[in-house]
Amino acid sequence: MYAILLVMPLIMTTKMDISASMSGVMLSLFSISMALSNMVGGQLNRKYPSEKVIFFSFAITVLTNLLFLFAIQI
Repeated sequence: MYAILLVMPLIMTTKMDISASMSGVMLSLFSISMALSNMVGGQLNRKYPSEKVIFFSFAITVLTNLLFLFAIQI
C-alpha cells in the first residue's frame, strides 16, 4: 500500500495538474487516514474474524482506487 505513495505525486502533478504543495497536503492526509484506519481495523479484528476484516479492507481499497482512476480520466 505504501508503494502508491511513491507514484502518486507524479500522477497528481502530471496527469491531474495539481501543484506539488497541494499534492503533498493530499498525500499527508492519505497517510494520516491510513494510520487511523489501521486503528479501526485493529478494533474490528477483535470483534470479527481476520478474513472478513481483510476482505472488507481490500474491497474498500479497490473501490477507492477505481474512483481515483475515474477521477483521472475526467
